Amino acid sequence: MPRPKVPESARRRIAKACVQCQSTKQKCDGKSPCSSCLRRRQAESCAYSDHVRSYGHRRRREPKSTTNRNPNEADGTIDISVPKLPQSLYDTRGKVVYLGDCSALSFLQNIQELMERETHSSDTSIHTREFEELPPEPDDRSLSYAGNVHDLRNLILTFFSVTSGVLDIIDPADIETTLVQWIDGSLDAHAHRGSEAVFYLILAYASQAQASTTQDRRHAHSFYHHGRQIALLHLTDDPSLETVQAFMLISLYMLGCSRRNGSFLNLGIAISAAKALGLHRSETNRSFPEHEARLRERIWSTLRYHDLFFCAMMGRTSSTMTTDCTISPTQLPNRGDTAPMQLSAHAFSFMERTVNEIYTKRTVSMGVLKDLAHELREAIRTIPAMFTITLTTSPPSGPIAAMYYKDILLRNANVLCSYHFSMMLLTRPFVVTRLRAHIASDSTSPETDAPAQPSNNNSDTGTDTGRGTVYDELTTNALSCIDAAIKTVRILHYLLTTGALLSNMPLTVDSPRAWTFVSSLTLCSAYFGQLGTAACNEEAIAQARQILDHFALSSPQARRYSGILAKLSDAASRSRRESFMEQQEQQDGHHHPSSASAVGDLSMLDSWDMSNLVDVSDRFPLDLGGAESIWDLNWVGSLM
Repeated sequence: MPRPKVPESARRRIAKACVQCQSTKQKCDGKSPCSSCLRRRQAESCAYSDHVRSYGHRRRREPKSTTNRNPNEADGTIDISVPKLPQSLYDTRGKVVYLGDCSALSFLQNIQELMERETHSSDTSIHTREFEELPPEPDDRSLSYAGNVHDLRNLILTFFSVTSGVLDIIDPADIETTLVQWIDGSLDAHAHRGSEAVFYLILAYASQAQASTTQDRRHAHSFYHHGRQIALLHLTDDPSLETVQAFMLISLYMLGCSRRNGSFLNLGIAISAAKALGLHRSETNRSFPEHEARLRERIWSTLRYHDLFFCAMMGRTSSTMTTDCTISPTQLPNRGDTAPMQLSAHAFSFMERTVNEIYTKRTVSMGVLKDLAHELREAIRTIPAMFTITLTTSPPSGPIAAMYYKDILLRNANVLCSYHFSMMLLTRPFVVTRLRAHIASDSTSPETDAPAQPSNNNSDTGTDTGRGTVYDELTTNALSCIDAAIKTVRILHYLLTTGALLSNMPLTVDSPRAWTFVSSLTLCSAYFGQLGTAACNEEAIAQARQILDHFALSSPQARRYSGILAKLSDAASRSRRESFMEQQEQQDGHHHPSSASAVGDLSMLDSWDMSNLVDVSDRFPLDLGGAESIWDLNWVGSLM
């Protein structure tokens, strides 16, 4: 018996369904959280998109043209869905934590979603609990440092070594003068409060970078406490260049302590002080003496670099994107000593465009993505030869030559990894779209081992050619993302083998840690989705694990990164093995356990210490111990 017809006046329809119900085609009641998400134990991830839908009569579809279409035209009209997930999560104390659009944690959520879809696991609820803050530092107000002048000079050299290419706000000659005056007691503390604060914060940053013991970390915090106290008490009433320098260093020190929001707050103070001084206006800078004018422009370029870093890595809103800024971010300097920072800022200018033109939108044209990726590839190809790294070169043997070689390595690595990270962020939507196509192909045609390719039942050869071209472009740009991740890991692993990586390295964009983690997420997703060469992915994953293990000795955040990498790589390995077994069963009708090696050489993955991993073959493949989900882990620090 058919359903009785409901009168038009009695019909009720919600204005919008949540993202989860839309993707799973479930009925949604429009509440927050909705009843469907409550039943699936996904209340925290229940969110509604900002996209406005128009209801009413459906638009009539235009008949498909039977004429041949230009593949390039087809390419430019295809939209790529930008991965979007809720911007707010809950921490372990039940407080809402703002996440942002394009941070690494959002990418990790996308990977988990894809793995759930591939394994058809519906009993795994995503409890969005993000991380725990580090315990507060001891409030030690005594300047507890018994080192000599030689140790202080080494700390200053360490500072300029680890910040080459990512921080250019201080002249070494000025710090040397301050050190001499501080040693002989001629430094007027009242007249040079700004110089004193910057000096202490430089020592704090360098001590944090090479801290390997509790005593080293105590020295670092002692320097940091004194520098910050002077900055807060004496540099905020009348902003100066020292105000910008001091709060920039405070921001970076807090970033090394995994205090993301506090770091972003102090960076905002530095940017506000810079705007108050007119550092963002070239005509204002030209009114100062040449030396100071160049310093002001270098400081502004550094602020833009780190502002875009927060924007891209942690989904924060940019504070330096002002309409009245007259300093070009792509302007290359004439002096060689400032070129690394300018090149890194140039790389991050692509990141600025990526965030503005891609991640702030729901969908984006493939043509926009492809054109921007082409520009970035051209910029990478034009990097001066002096900033390249030959991974097969053996380091020099002499102590002075070896130290100089490590400084050059760190400088070049900062520049190159800035470009590669921009490429990873830009082409990430291609990877996610390509993986979704691969999973959709597996679900519809499990008997084929061919990669997912848009199909068309029409006999229109032109349309087939156009779609094939679109698919080729999609795969090519996804492989560009994977290639950038592999190159990043190889560069950082070379720094590790040559001894150029210190114990903490809080800046180098919190980098080796953060860059390695973002690269490892890309590699694990590629390995899971059978993108790229399996052997190259396996080697890079193993190298990333070694890098994170190196930092894990002194960084709780790196230990969390290493644990996630182990779980994701194990899940990807299991999925590839199971997929290969299923294909063999469908082709031959029986099991071929000895043929698992055909999916790639997994010996490198199996050689890791997996003694703490339990068998989860009957559950969601991520090994989470007693937790049901990644989000039940106790996070230390932020996923950047």
